[in-house]
Amino acid sequence: MSNMRIGGLASGFDTNQMVMDLMKAERMPMERLLQQRQVLEWQQEGYRELNQKLFSMRDKVFDVRLESTFNSKNASSSNTSAIGVTATGIAAEGTYNLEVTQLAKGAFKTSTADLASYQIADGKTKMTLKEQFSTDLWGTLSPGEGDTGAFNINGVDFEFDISDDTIYDIVNRINAQSGETGVRANYDSGVSRFFLSTTSTGADAKIDISGTMSSTNGAILLGSHGLKLGNADNVSTGQDAVFNFNGTELTKSLNIFSLDGLNFNLMSEGSSTVTVSADIDAIVNKIKEFVDEYNSLIENINSKLAEKRYRDFHPLSKEEKEQMSDEEIELWEKKAQSGLFRGESALMNFTSSMRIAISSLVENIDTKYNSLSQIGISTSSWTGEDGKLIDAKLRDEGGKLHIDEAKLRSALSDDIEGIKRLFTNSSEDPKEAGIARSLYDQAVAVTKIITVRAGRDSTLQAIDDSFIGRRLKNINTSINSWEDRLIRIEERYWSQFTRMEQVLNKMYNQSDWMAQQFANL
Repeated sequence: MSNMRIGGLASGFDTNQMVMDLMKAERMPMERLLQQRQVLEWQQEGYRELNQKLFSMRDKVFDVRLESTFNSKNASSSNTSAIGVTATGIAAEGTYNLEVTQLAKGAFKTSTADLASYQIADGKTKMTLKEQFSTDLWGTLSPGEGDTGAFNINGVDFEFDISDDTIYDIVNRINAQSGETGVRANYDSGVSRFFLSTTSTGADAKIDISGTMSSTNGAILLGSHGLKLGNADNVSTGQDAVFNFNGTELTKSLNIFSLDGLNFNLMSEGSSTVTVSADIDAIVNKIKEFVDEYNSLIENINSKLAEKRYRDFHPLSKEEKEQMSDEEIELWEKKAQSGLFRGESALMNFTSSMRIAISSLVENIDTKYNSLSQIGISTSSWTGEDGKLIDAKLRDEGGKLHIDEAKLRSALSDDIEGIKRLFTNSSEDPKEAGIARSLYDQAVAVTKIITVRAGRDSTLQAIDDSFIGRRLKNINTSINSWEDRLIRIEERYWSQFTRMEQVLNKMYNQSDWMAQQFANL
């Protein structure tokens, strides 16, 4: 088919406008598909945003569904300068006595006297061991070993050459093997001392350089003519922490350790009384976080269910947007998106089941606190005893929860184990299941329903098998077909108008010829 288009040369018609008007009518079925696609995309986005809020609420419910939340403990030390302490959930409440008689320490070796001065001589950038220790060292070296030698730390050999190595080369070589030897080295030129220390503390920490005896030069380097670390056969060892805990003497290789659910940090010798109690503040904060997330979700769902549907406000086409300002487009689309979830059954059922769980009694949990209202968590009444409205704002909250914090704290102080069961009790019988467990199960169920309906944010459109995802795929297929069809229709219109122009042009030419012939008679 020819792509040449002749527009109104013979007829004088505005062919381009006529084709545009004809195509506008032809395009209407596809415009309806585009509108349907936009509505589905809005619904999909709304469902997925709601699922994110459900996930957030589910996570907060999960916190109060765990027994560990209600096992939070506080620990205090009467002597914080000597003994630091924190508690985990397994620590038993009560008072403990701790007396530290010895701190854990590592092993160390230090030069017993000042080393030869480390100075840069004759413009050199470094001074070798031979230059630094002068005749103190190299004058006593074994002729058989020359300027080289080796020493051994905790079973690991280190080689050296006094003509080439500096004292810092020795430090770096030792530190490179600290993972194997458990020993680190340091040289402080300010105090002219060489240090060896273990990377850990306790009686098992040691610095053993006895293996150096197999190398004469190694023993000399570490000995009185070199680094002055004392006798090579003298093994330095660390020491354990020694303390008395509630009448029992114990030892630990570290000053930071855990015992009976308590984390200790021993800083000096001394005694302390450690007190462990329930961390009411932490528990209240977790419950508050749950209530805040619950209320946020309830508010969001209620607003979606109650939104008015403006059926006269359809999704705007590209041409319609071109005729409107950005503000007009925003206001229009706000109304077009309103009410998409009005009366949505899954959301209505979910909010109803949540309200039932929130207000239900939990049976057979062996406590007088068997409902949230008994611990200060409830929806507020908006009517008086006579049934008349006293607070329209509370009525419009749609089931939000309110916390009487003083009542909640009092209940936790009175029976924290009972309140733990109120939230966390596990049972096959729904009447005996803890409130947090019931809410969690309901949140999981509705997120699955929404995922089946709208998919997940991370799901690629090509593999989205959700209800809306499948509908969008079908609509996109139809739109693609319509786009191809409309191209053919437009080409057909142009072909028809072009032929008309060609026929008219031929007629006009014939008419002109005939008129010329008559004029010549």
